[in-house]
Amino acid sequence: MRLTLMAVGMAAFFALPSAWAAGDSSPLRVCMAENNAPFSSKPWKAPNVSGFDVEIAKAIAAQLQRPLEIIPFESELEDDSNLSQEVNAMLSSGVCHIASGFPMLQQDLGPPGRDVARTAEYPGAKSYKQRPWIKLGTLIPSAPYHAVGMALAVKDPAFGSITLANLGDARIGALAGTVAGAATVLFNNRMWQARVKQLSRDDNALEMIDDGTVDTMLVSLSKLDLWRIDKPNSMVKSTGYVHPMRMNLGFVGLTTNKPLLRAVSDVIAKAILDGSMAKWASDTNVSWLPPVQPHVSQGPTMMQLLRTGS
Repeated sequence: MRLTLMAVGMAAFFALPSAWAAGDSSPLRVCMAENNAPFSSKPWKAPNVSGFDVEIAKAIAAQLQRPLEIIPFESELEDDSNLSQEVNAMLSSGVCHIASGFPMLQQDLGPPGRDVARTAEYPGAKSYKQRPWIKLGTLIPSAPYHAVGMALAVKDPAFGSITLANLGDARIGALAGTVAGAATVLFNNRMWQARVKQLSRDDNALEMIDDGTVDTMLVSLSKLDLWRIDKPNSMVKSTGYVHPMRMNLGFVGLTTNKPLLRAVSDVIAKAILDGSMAKWASDTNVSWLPPVQPHVSQGPTMMQLLRTGS
């Protein structure tokens, strides 16, 4: 019921007339990270980008009655640039109209933190130092289509039903310097701090579980999804417990493309309401979580981590 009410509200808010596509048959150009499986990826020699985001983009293009052109990009962060600025440069230079898989964080939306930036690497782009500096615009989000979450992963079936509040005898690990590691150590006012095995940030959490270094760890659901795709015979799986802290993903564009973002949001709201979003996620091996409120957040805070006790 809560999901249905949320989707109805989104549909009512965003189902406004959109003139963006009227009389225009040029392609809808969507930028997608080429190494963000299972949301979007373009393996070496693969002809096209594939993944969850692609299925959503297809529905958006169909609604707008426009052909779809996906622009894969690879981040090349240098100096004081960041991903938000690179995506902004892709949009502001006209390489694409919208970009997918964008974290709905206040600090990455709105007016840019700097005036100019270079684009990320994309097909046809010049070498990094030869690319022009692009004057950046103001970023605005679509409605979110997915919430990023963290799950407890285990290998031993004996621990198959544990939660972070009830670990039993499971040996739990945490990667230093990561959100998942902080969420583990700080959970419920540090209730497990004394028994957490601290691991290097460079360690692979799922490999640590698979080789028996630890029995369980909090891991990104998308990383667990990718693990299951790459290692279909592995016994490592989710216990079903998902940490309550979430962050939404959505599409992003410029304020000059408000009608387009409105149309994108309309497609997202309808797809959540009629079950298409969940089906696209299942078809692309994504463990879909419905978006949460607020749609745009400040990211995890210390108080959230300490108070989370469910």
